[in-house]
Amino acid sequence: MHFRIKRIKLLNALAKATRAVSVRSPLPVLTGIKFDLQAHQLILTGSDSDITIQTIIDEDDDLVILKEGAVVLNSRYIFDIVRKINSDDIEIEIIDGLLTRIKGSQIEYSLNGTDAIEYPRIDLSKTGTHFMMNALVLKDIIGETKFAASDKETRPILTGINFKAHDHVLEVVATDSYRLAKKIISIDEDVTFNITIPKLSLDEIKKRNKELYIKWWADREERRLNGEDVSYLLIPPTIGTVQLD
Repeated sequence: MHFRIKRIKLLNALAKATRAVSVRSPLPVLTGIKFDLQAHQLILTGSDSDITIQTIIDEDDDLVILKEGAVVLNSRYIFDIVRKINSDDIEIEIIDGLLTRIKGSQIEYSLNGTDAIEYPRIDLSKTGTHFMMNALVLKDIIGETKFAASDKETRPILTGINFKAHDHVLEVVATDSYRLAKKIISIDEDVTFNITIPKLSLDEIKKRNKELYIKWWADREERRLNGEDVSYLLIPPTIGTVQLD
């Protein structure tokens, strides 16, 4: 594996992927970020087995792919290294077995990696039952039900929020056996499923929706300051896609 990339682009991608990594994972390889350098893109994957965040950087002027390959690098170490390097561009190369060199314009680091084969196979391209809903509606649903979910791992199923869909109705329920919160909304899609999602995973969805809103607002303000008519941009185009397999 060998590539050059703009530091800020890699740093932003790492910041997203590392949110899914747990330093307390019982599986040591999951404390790292998987770098999968393919013919025309770099895929970064972080996971704690409950939630997975994958970021894809396509080959362009900011990413130059020199040799394909894959490796898993400790998430905290690689993020700190990339953050501290004072250089516009970074070069990353596996130089000896799994020993990985991270090089800036005036500094060089070496980091022992883990064989990517040891990383659990996670395929986010699989298709399943899915439906579309407004991200702000999803945010409200989580906020109105999450408080009732349990914090105790003795009954793991109660630490999640149950989503059940049937006949164009979505029922969302959370309980810790002492209190219960329930939200019912109508949905356009005629889908049927029943799944419980850990509330910590749903917290990441809320954070992502907030990031999308901030990005939309900043873009809207920039257009307004440049003299553009932004009156038609009243509602953030944040549509969340929920895919259930």
